[in-house]
Amino acid sequence: MAIVAMIIPRTKAAAVAQCAGPHIISQGSWKNITNNTLFSTLSTSSINNNPMVVEQLYDWSEYDQGLALGAYYWIHWLTQLPGGLLARKYGAKMIFGFSNLSTALLGLLIPIATHYHLYGLVAIRAAITYPLCAIVINWFGWGAAFYVTSLIGIIWYTAWYFLVFDSPQQHPRISETERNYIMENTAEIVSSNHDVKVPWSQLLLSGPLWVTIVGHWGGAWGFLTFMTQAPSYFNFVHGWNINATGLFSGLPHVLRMLVSYFYSSLSDWLLRSGRMSLKNVRKLATFVTTGGGAILTLGLAFRGCEPTLAIFFMMTGTAINGAVSAGTLASLVDLSPNFAGVLLGFCGLITAASGFISPLIVGILTNHKQTVEQWRLVFIIATVNLSVSAIIYSIWGTADVQSWNNCNPPTSVNDEELKELNDRLLINQDENNREKITNKDDTTSREKLSTV
Repeated sequence: MAIVAMIIPRTKAAAVAQCAGPHIISQGSWKNITNNTLFSTLSTSSINNNPMVVEQLYDWSEYDQGLALGAYYWIHWLTQLPGGLLARKYGAKMIFGFSNLSTALLGLLIPIATHYHLYGLVAIRAAITYPLCAIVINWFGWGAAFYVTSLIGIIWYTAWYFLVFDSPQQHPRISETERNYIMENTAEIVSSNHDVKVPWSQLLLSGPLWVTIVGHWGGAWGFLTFMTQAPSYFNFVHGWNINATGLFSGLPHVLRMLVSYFYSSLSDWLLRSGRMSLKNVRKLATFVTTGGGAILTLGLAFRGCEPTLAIFFMMTGTAINGAVSAGTLASLVDLSPNFAGVLLGFCGLITAASGFISPLIVGILTNHKQTVEQWRLVFIIATVNLSVSAIIYSIWGTADVQSWNNCNPPTSVNDEELKELNDRLLINQDENNREKITNKDDTTSREKLSTV
């Protein structure tokens, strides 16, 4: 959202807002205006309703915009697997919390880095919350969007630090009954020893794992295409202003969260009632995400110039991605509870690549060609990715715990425990020696008495 607000509006209306018409949203309200009227209201120094806010805008090509939009996922991609490994060693609370705090702090530097050069933005790019940003950008400029969301991130980290714990044993406010319940129901498949070696060879050769990764890839591609490109699409193709773009780009993510809660509850009910097996629950959720997403994305590709349908396809396609929480994401935990963090990191290492590949493809296809035809190609590519994932996971997907989940020997003895065992052994040996000496003395005394 902030990336779109940084860019100088195009002056050729036909190339910028091909689908703009009587339905166009300008300056926060629905008005019957022409394309020329829309772009005459925008200048190269200000795009918000507050005349006191004047900010520098940038003449970036679509390819440059693709670099900026995808930059977040470059580091996001590289840190997936290390994050999983570090979480095993130091705990998810520290690693996940610190990574989000780092994102918030780096977000404060983005306006300064952007004024320096495009690559400054690329170097420290962070994700932004759409609806909030639309309001903030409209009144205070695009730079304020980074400051506000960074502040929210810092507040979130403070709450995370004091409220979240790595295990039931560490939680100071959990009841004894709940603690025992959690531990008793996870003890058989989850090891408490995080020093065990990751079975890399078996993990990399695991067919079920690769099927799950392929199933997750399509959903990630479709979701990230909508998340990163929806603001650009509605802004440049439909000609909507920053308020409308922020609203209709951000609302689907709220719906996605609600769908995630609803579908997780539905999946639990299907399992508890015995209506579906765990494997079929995972397959159904993944098909809703990928198969349903493919249908909606294809609809957007061919009916996208109709504003009502464009909103419906994009919002619904993003919202149903919330079912992924009961699909491939949960399946990774099913396959190996002991190495779930590693599997999630490894899967993220591969699928997060779609987060920067997709914007680059969009940048190449739409570079100086912001037309419905070029965006149709973007959505068709997303449809193909979604369809392939839906087919492969529906056929070969599984939720069975893999044999290599428990391939490590029992919990190893650390140095302190070994020293304690040695001390006990020495004590036992001393006691045995004393007992032998005592018994020998007693025997000698009896022999003497019998002789007398």
